[in-house]
Amino acid sequence: MSSPLISVLMPVKNARRYLHDSIAGVLTQTHADFELLLIDDYSDDRSLSVCNSYARSDRRIIVLQNQTSGVAAALNFGIAHAKGVYMARIDADDVCVPSRFERQIAVLQANPEIAVVGTWARVVDGQGVEIGSLTPPTQATNIRSQLLSSNCVIHPSVMARLAVVKDIGGYRPVFEGCEDYDLWLRIATVAGICNLNEMLLCYRMHDAQVSWQRVEQRILSELAAARFASSRDLEQRVDLGKIKAINRETLLVIGFKPQEIDDALQIRTIGTALEAIRFKQYRTAQSILAKLEIRREMPFKRLAIVQFLRTFLYLRSYLYGSS
Repeated sequence: MSSPLISVLMPVKNARRYLHDSIAGVLTQTHADFELLLIDDYSDDRSLSVCNSYARSDRRIIVLQNQTSGVAAALNFGIAHAKGVYMARIDADDVCVPSRFERQIAVLQANPEIAVVGTWARVVDGQGVEIGSLTPPTQATNIRSQLLSSNCVIHPSVMARLAVVKDIGGYRPVFEGCEDYDLWLRIATVAGICNLNEMLLCYRMHDAQVSWQRVEQRILSELAAARFASSRDLEQRVDLGKIKAINRETLLVIGFKPQEIDDALQIRTIGTALEAIRFKQYRTAQSILAKLEIRREMPFKRLAIVQFLRTFLYLRSYLYGSS
């Protein structure tokens, strides 16, 4: 069997509820020259048995067992086994539109300077009901400038040149919660990144979603990733290999002031809660705000926003329950 054009990487962690739909979305692609690598990350909900049943019925499907727990480690393990020219990402709770791979390959083949192609996405809830959309910027120049302040690429929508991902060092587990953002920042220094203005992904939002978990850790990692990207000599002075996880002390070492850290944590946590509310994830928003730690006196306007949101969510929960 010849090597496939695309290696599709799907990390699987206790995803049995949505796994059938996610795998079906890959198998129904109009461009069928791919391998689907299902990387089980120590699931305990029979997800692995679902993966194995699909692998028995389709030779394009390969089941791998992650050797080190975590999304970044699972993806790197998949990359090490990938045989394709391109790497496509999909999460085990999201669904590809049938034409997604075909559209992304066309862009990559026509534009050799582009290394990563993302897409827009329809957002659905845990029951599959559409609740909104994600429409990040599309032009490479706009994405490159915005990346230094925020992640504007939808990770499970991405197709990338596998050689570029490998050359840049793959995913770095130390940037827990934003390993994709760190990867885009590094790729942007050597190649272009763009997004298609087409809804080629159904992106699922639900309470158990990984991106809602450990919000503070994600924010700290985002701050560190952006700082390393904006200071080329920083990695020569700070050995990331000796850091197990990004924390406040890490940020202080790389030049942040305590007030900067507190401000960023407060502002970005509020922003995350607002995003959850925008997509009707009210319990998630309530949980995020409940964990917001005020380490210094919070500015009045910021405090007023937090108190308003907490009150709104409490009253909504009281009137309508936890839905």
